[in-house]
Amino acid sequence: MDSWLFCPICQGYQRPTDPSCPSCRRERLPGEIPAEPGKPLWETTLNGQARGSPAVSGGLVLFAWDILNGGGGITAVKQSSGVEHWQKETGHSPQGGPLIRDNQVFLATSSPIESSLTCWHLENGKQIWSKTVSGFAYSLPCLGEKCIYLASNDGRVYAFDSESGELVRHWPVQLEPGKLWLLQTATGLAAVCESGSVYLLSLDPAETKPVAACSFGAVLTSPPTLHKSTFYCGGKGGLLLALDIRTGKPRTLADDFKKLVAAPLCTPQALYAAGHDHSLRAFNPLSGNPLWQKPLIFEHSVSAALEQHNGLLAVSVNEDALHVVEADTGQEAWSFSFPRPVKLPGGPHMVEGVLYVAGDEYAFAFPWHRGLYAWAAGFKRRQGDLRQSGEFSALAGFYARSKTEKEHFYQQAEADWDELGEPEWAAYMWEGFAYKDKAARAYCRAAEAWRDRQPRQAAVLYMRASQLYWQLDQKDLMNTCASQAAGLGSWPLLRLSPWRFPRLTQGETGSVTARMENIGEQAAYGLSIKLGGSLHEDVSYQVEQPLPPKSYFDVTLELIPTQAENQLHLQVEYLDHPSGLNPSRATLDTTITANEPLISVENLGRTSTGYRLRISDSAQQTILEDRWAMDGAV
Repeated sequence: MDSWLFCPICQGYQRPTDPSCPSCRRERLPGEIPAEPGKPLWETTLNGQARGSPAVSGGLVLFAWDILNGGGGITAVKQSSGVEHWQKETGHSPQGGPLIRDNQVFLATSSPIESSLTCWHLENGKQIWSKTVSGFAYSLPCLGEKCIYLASNDGRVYAFDSESGELVRHWPVQLEPGKLWLLQTATGLAAVCESGSVYLLSLDPAETKPVAACSFGAVLTSPPTLHKSTFYCGGKGGLLLALDIRTGKPRTLADDFKKLVAAPLCTPQALYAAGHDHSLRAFNPLSGNPLWQKPLIFEHSVSAALEQHNGLLAVSVNEDALHVVEADTGQEAWSFSFPRPVKLPGGPHMVEGVLYVAGDEYAFAFPWHRGLYAWAAGFKRRQGDLRQSGEFSALAGFYARSKTEKEHFYQQAEADWDELGEPEWAAYMWEGFAYKDKAARAYCRAAEAWRDRQPRQAAVLYMRASQLYWQLDQKDLMNTCASQAAGLGSWPLLRLSPWRFPRLTQGETGSVTARMENIGEQAAYGLSIKLGGSLHEDVSYQVEQPLPPKSYFDVTLELIPTQAENQLHLQVEYLDHPSGLNPSRATLDTTITANEPLISVENLGRTSTGYRLRISDSAQQTILEDRWAMDGAV
């Protein structure tokens, strides 16, 4: 379940709000952590106005920004928290957002007379190299296999070695002056001029002259987008244009936009364009026919790049908000208003289910669903993803305020998983939310559903139910479920149960004993035992001898509890045969309580004004010394 309600590593349960698994301590990825409905995962501030789209790599999110009096910088924040990791100032204003490849960060900056291309180390922000060229660079650099390419408004194109920054080559023949955009094609490099002309630049050093390939036939108003062999961009007069570089033939897909400044976005399914007429539209990329009956109208215009992921479109609207739209229908899913109006918000970027966006100097991270779990459940259900629709219904129930709403969403989750043919997810849900009685019944129901299809899977589910009934002190049902599991096939089947769990003391070494019993019909081989949870450290070891059927042994483990209530996760993996490859697993999850450390008070002697005391914990660690007590009172 994307580890929201059930850990995929140790099969231990966890609440949706847990940042890590309490059993095996697996930390969740940012996109796995559900947010409080309507709230961002985090927000942070930048030193200036965001430029371009953020970039994400290596656990970091990078934002480029500029300031009103000139100059700017780049800020790297931690992907999980938004906490600043490093920051660098630049001499000129960034022209678009950063680019990342491997462990390198590239950013182009410009002044009216010159432009710079700088490379930093991703991990620590240390500058690797920086190069300066004449002219103003309007567009993002273009990353090639070994080189990074930069174009300036004087018509020059440069190629720098991405590792060293060495100027590898430049094309001696200047292109048309003005805005110039570079895109890598299947055969080389394409330079698209503001005039509408497209030039092909060969990457072969022997070929020095650009080839005038074709033209859009109109002055361009937006950066171009390349999809397969076709460029898409906005043209003067409110045009949406397409140009196939194989044929050289331009097409007009629409002529009634007010103006297109943001680059169109093309996917195999649709072409999306948003303009200064406040509209967002979808077209068939081949025919140009509209896909939505009505365009989506925003309150303000759109200048930033669009982002598409997982069937959703993200749009930053000038002076307004971030809007998220269902890509196939044009229906708005949710929106988020920026803290204050901003004329040129940065473009959004979505990675691993998290949407990053900056407006003015504010930067945010949202889960793609923004915690709107009821909507997310319906969205995934329409996509045919019943497993995730059940997950989101379960989370909607978790955050619902009334008992009636909770029951509605939980039942919807169960219905989705039943339809999927995997009813055990309902058991995971109940266990994740600590409804042990409902979880035990759900495990039994799931076991019945799997008995004929996969008896071994059914046995595992019965054993899970048996463990929960033990925790509920319902011994008859515990033994019934264990017997059902044992009767499903001739194989080893381990049952773990607590044998001696004494009350321990926080911070002190103690021991617990668990019984490992083989209730199956065959010996268990290669036993691998792992102990984890909210303890001082994990423990693991191997058992060399096989465990015969209908036998048991007790395993005593030393541990140091760290808190009053400690989650203990005991896992045993075993094989049906000494040379087996696919291990089976038995688990025991329980809570171990621990006393607070004892405090001792030692009288170090009486003085003229009171008593000198030393206060220590049970490990004889001094907590307080040289404390003066008046009249014998502390």
